[in-house]
Amino acid sequence: VPVYQLLGGKQRDNIPCFACCYTEADPDKLDELAKEAKALVALGWTTIRVIRSRFDNPTTFEPLESITRTARCLNELRKILGPDVTLGIDYHHRLSVAEAAQFCQRLAPDTLNFLEEPIRNESPEAYASLRKLTTIPFAIGEEFSSKWAAKPYIEQGLTQYLRVDVCNIGGFTEAMKAAG
Repeated sequence: VPVYQLLGGKQRDNIPCFACCYTEADPDKLDELAKEAKALVALGWTTIRVIRSRFDNPTTFEPLESITRTARCLNELRKILGPDVTLGIDYHHRLSVAEAAQFCQRLAPDTLNFLEEPIRNESPEAYASLRKLTTIPFAIGEEFSSKWAAKPYIEQGLTQYLRVDVCNIGGFTEAMKAAG
């Protein structure tokens, strides 16, 4: 039986996905990032996630330098792409709450549609603190190891996009057992 039948029936005809921009980008190379993003849009992608590491020094991560460069590039990229493309960035748990707040404050309004895994401390309390400092939606949870780890983030409204790995959090094994 298809998994969607095990989960209560079909709910939609398609699932929104995103493409990633991997081009090395900094304020001096914004044209490379814009070229890659425009090519993805031309292919039909409506949501693009920028990989933050492309903005940083490959050997040493300096948060304040990163947030300055990254915010500047994203502000410009939003102008280039216009308002109809959903734009996000993955910070791979690299920032503190204060650094993530500074990053969000450096963004022009409506630049980002989601901020993925911004802070190092994956406690609900840390995300609750950050939630008070920005309105940018969070996409978090890809390293959660159980459904119980995700529970407080859902109950407290700390994530707007739950990014789980079903092999880590559960669901795949349960669905396979139910399928026989």
